[in-house]
Amino acid sequence: MVGAGHVEEGEEVVAIAALEQGAAEFAQLVRQTWHGISVLLRHPVLRLLALSASLNNLILSAALALDVVFLNQVVGVTAGLVGFLLAAGAA
Repeated sequence: MVGAGHVEEGEEVVAIAALEQGAAEFAQLVRQTWHGISVLLRHPVLRLLALSASLNNLILSAALALDVVFLNQVVGVTAGLVGFLLAAGAA
């Protein structure tokens, strides 16, 4: 009788092989990511571009968060209309 949670021996081997392959792919991804970061940190122009892009992202995210508060609290636009306006502006 096969119950819930019972795994056949062949299925267990396949599952372990899939986990090992996933772990190997993840390790490769981590190595590639660290290599890319090290190249970025060593190159002066790329480092400046990355810093500029990250600051732009941070500042614009803060501005968009304040847009919601401004429209709702100061202008008096309802929450649903704020969502509609932001969605229409993104389109």
